[in-house]
Amino acid sequence: MRGSIISYTRNKGLISGADNNRYEFTRLDWSGQGEPAAGIKVDFVAEGAIAKNIFPLSIDSKHSKVVMAIVCWFFGIFGVHRFMVGKIGTGVLMLLLTVTVIGSIISFIWSIIDFILILMGKFKDKDGNPITSEYL
Repeated sequence: MRGSIISYTRNKGLISGADNNRYEFTRLDWSGQGEPAAGIKVDFVAEGAIAKNIFPLSIDSKHSKVVMAIVCWFFGIFGVHRFMVGKIGTGVLMLLLTVTVIGSIISFIWSIIDFILILMGKFKDKDGNPITSEYL
């Protein structure tokens, strides 16, 4: 069944199912990365009023694939596209690499790889959501 998490505190939570019923769950039933949080869309097995085997559903990022590809193509060597999706650490690393000749070559290759990943829809934001939206 599908639903969404409506609350989660102290290793216990509540899911609103597609059947308009509510299901309790514990952290041990969570099969996703990170912590469960309110608003996450999930797929789960309902056993009475208990949710088991809870998996988060993939959510597309709010970022546009077209815009990301253009920014990466023109400013990728500086890591601007990584700052845009919240990957601050690797964005700073790419920016610092451009200071040296060898680092610029590494950053250039890295940005080309990121550009290809963006076009293929495999590039992800800081939350792990793929950048797949075609819209501006």
